Amino acid sequence: MILADTNVVVDFCGVTAARTRRAQSVKSAIPRGERLVITEAVLAECFWVLRQSYGWSDRDSADVLADIADSTEFAAENGYLRVSLTIKRSHPSLDIADCLLAARVLDGDDLITHDARLNRAIELEMRGPTQ
Repeated sequence: MILADTNVVVDFCGVTAARTRRAQSVKSAIPRGERLVITEAVLAECFWVLRQSYGWSDRDSADVLADIADSTEFAAENGYLRVSLTIKRSHPSLDIADCLLAARVLDGDDLITHDARLNRAIELEMRGPTQ
C-alpha cells in the first residue's frame, strides 16, 4: 500500500499550474498496477487546505476529491471516504469530520454527539432519498 500525503492529493486538484506539473511527475512515479491510498485524515486535511489556502467551497472540494478518489491513480482507504463525500454534498454545512462519522453510523456504528446538525443529517441519510 502506498499512502498519499495531503500535498500530493491537492496537486491532483489542479489548483495551480505548478501543482498540476507536480501531479504529472507523481503519476509517472507510481509503480505499475499500484494506486495511492487516500486516508480519512488526508481527506479532512485536503478540505482544510482547499478552503483556507485556495478559497474553494466545500462543495467544489467534495466534487473534485470524489473524482480523484475514483481515478486510476488513487484508491480510498475505505468505503467511508466515498460515502462521506456524498454526505458532504447533501449536507454542506457539516464539517468533513462529521461526514466521516455519519458514514460510519450509516454502516452500523454507534455515535454519541451533542451536534444537532449532525444528528439531523444522519437521520435524513438513514431515511434515504425522498420520493
